[in-house]
Amino acid sequence: MLNCRRAAALLILILFSAVTVAVLVLRPRAQVKPPLPSTIEDFTLLDHSGISHHLYRYSEAKAIVIIGQKNNCEVLRGKVSELREMKNKYESLGIKFFMINPERSDFRQSVIAEAGSLGLDIPILLDPSQVMTKLLGLTRSSELVVINPTDWNLVYRGNAGNRMAQALDGLLSNRKLAIDQENGNGTPFVWVPTREISYNEEIKPILENKCVVCHFESFAPVLRNYEQVQKHAAAIRRSLIQGLMAPFSSDPFYGPYVRDRTLNSDQLRLLIQWIDAGAKRGELPKIGDRLIRTDMLDKLEGKAPIYSASMATEGPVPAQGDRDYQYFQLGGAIPRDMWVSAINLKLKNTAQLSRATLWVLSRPLNFYVNTAKKTVYKAKCFPSEVYVHGPIKDFDVEKNPYYRRIEVGGFDKIQPTFTERINNGEIGTFLPKGQYLILELDHLPSVERKDSTQMATLDFYGDVQAKGRNRIRNYSLHSAELPIPPDVKAAG
Repeated sequence: MLNCRRAAALLILILFSAVTVAVLVLRPRAQVKPPLPSTIEDFTLLDHSGISHHLYRYSEAKAIVIIGQKNNCEVLRGKVSELREMKNKYESLGIKFFMINPERSDFRQSVIAEAGSLGLDIPILLDPSQVMTKLLGLTRSSELVVINPTDWNLVYRGNAGNRMAQALDGLLSNRKLAIDQENGNGTPFVWVPTREISYNEEIKPILENKCVVCHFESFAPVLRNYEQVQKHAAAIRRSLIQGLMAPFSSDPFYGPYVRDRTLNSDQLRLLIQWIDAGAKRGELPKIGDRLIRTDMLDKLEGKAPIYSASMATEGPVPAQGDRDYQYFQLGGAIPRDMWVSAINLKLKNTAQLSRATLWVLSRPLNFYVNTAKKTVYKAKCFPSEVYVHGPIKDFDVEKNPYYRRIEVGGFDKIQPTFTERINNGEIGTFLPKGQYLILELDHLPSVERKDSTQMATLDFYGDVQAKGRNRIRNYSLHSAELPIPPDVKAAG
């Protein structure tokens, strides 16, 4: 009898457990709300009409509504009339409306066609990198966010409807709003999977092909190795998201451009993901982590220089004293006109150097030295040094049309032989007959120097047939007194 009771109790327990499991299985799983970003970062995107939109430039709007969009989403198509009513009601009150499409398979032509079929006069921001859509916290089509432009915080994420209207009405009445969100019900976006990214195999080639052609020496931040890239990672990320880099503002819809340095959507996404993951070096060893300018990879071997100039004799590098800048003249006056696309500097002593600069000037070195002595030009940081920058500025910077200042090498990239391309090696620069070559060497003041000597030779590569080639000069005209009234719309 006791065994029967135990068996019955066990059977009831099993049946109860089975029912409980069935209820748990059949109960619909609650949709997890992704975390809301506290503040929306500034970003720039082109819309489907080719117009660029910079988010923070809409700071005078009362609110900004951004709606997720993907082609052939039936949920979004079913909300067209509701969205149209919202836009017609609120746009005249100072609220801006946008859509954003992160689908890599939705090309601009198809988005244009979809916009026409929806009949919504709303700019559709194209985000093939998917970076900006993720910044907004959007996960699916028809889902939307409402942004407060006074602090760029989100006040609502969800669907069009009463809760969205409450958020907009609250912003219009300047009420302080708590963040509200509800689950969107549109078609989920298809994301590119996140994975570990290799600096050596993926990031370094992007930087070498797209970035260091300018940021190797001439433009800040200087990027010549991993440490400098990591140091400026936050600034790089900000510039990429805001569309400040690359500065070549071309519209890819109209085809490829010659020497286009812009990043494609894959490259932009990789860089942002790598930086967001900590900008890690990964497997790259410290040896050989210097970035290489790929525009300088075409070898100069086998090509004879069109001109070479050297120091007449070896110059001293004293161990003592505060004379950290030294100047050496390379050869005499340039004997003929040259169109120079590359220079190759050979130095005997580089261990104590910080920077090498080539000046193309109208007079020999002794003229600037003697002028500096007579007029008491002194360096503020090195009072005992004859400061030739003063006469260079007076006699060449503003008066010599052929004046040039060329950064040949700097900091960790000074080596016994260094090749520098002039104007990317594509256009070059014109050096006329009669100019003089002055080499400025900047020694490291923090290094305990030893007595030594210096010898430098400079080889020029390019074209001696400079006749008939036009020199290009850029001028800018500006007026600080030109009045621009507030709230003026651009024509067209």
